[in-house]
Amino acid sequence: GLVAYHTKSGERAWNAACGTNSYSSPQRATLCGEEQIVMASDQMLIAVKPDSGELLWEFSMGNSITMPEIQPHVVGDAQLLIQAGTGLKLLELSHDDGKWSANAAWKSQALRSSFNDLMVFSGAAYGFDEGIFGCLDLKTGKRRWKRGRYSHGQAVLLAEQQLLVVLSEGGEAVLVAADPDQFRELGRFQAIEGKCWNYPLIAGGRLYVRNGEEAACYVIGE
Repeated sequence: GLVAYHTKSGERAWNAACGTNSYSSPQRATLCGEEQIVMASDQMLIAVKPDSGELLWEFSMGNSITMPEIQPHVVGDAQLLIQAGTGLKLLELSHDDGKWSANAAWKSQALRSSFNDLMVFSGAAYGFDEGIFGCLDLKTGKRRWKRGRYSHGQAVLLAEQQLLVVLSEGGEAVLVAADPDQFRELGRFQAIEGKCWNYPLIAGGRLYVRNGEEAACYVIGE
């Protein structure tokens, strides 16, 4: 379940039922104008009030076999992009006359992610589809393109520059345009050797990468 504690005393504040297992984490979100805590598990997706744990709404995940491994993504004021089995679902939320409802607008197998996170930007979602990088249209759930064999790596979005930095499973750092119309790889180099399942990080004009044994840092220049 989902549990909250008082930071000053360490005492339990509240708990809420939410399935039995998950690789996902609780997160704060504002949906339909109301702040809430969203949590995805093997059995359900729930949203509760932060101060009391009171259930606002829930959405059945359909089974207790597949555990969510990535975070739900807030899309606008009343939509959530969630992992559902091997694919994705876009949930549409409504809050009328004090009643909440959550319904799936579409379900798609266009991005079959495992533990690889998604990047949502300008009406599209970018991520890994069984080890191949791809782009999905958020309105329809249909694939826009699928290119870039980076295996099971990770990526981060540089929204202001409309770029994606991908760290492949084999340790290559790859720069990809965040362009829903076409796949454009802008450059790559071997950043680190060995299996990489970690996110790349850019901070202070430097690129940081790591795997289970070592890390590397590169100065980013023009």
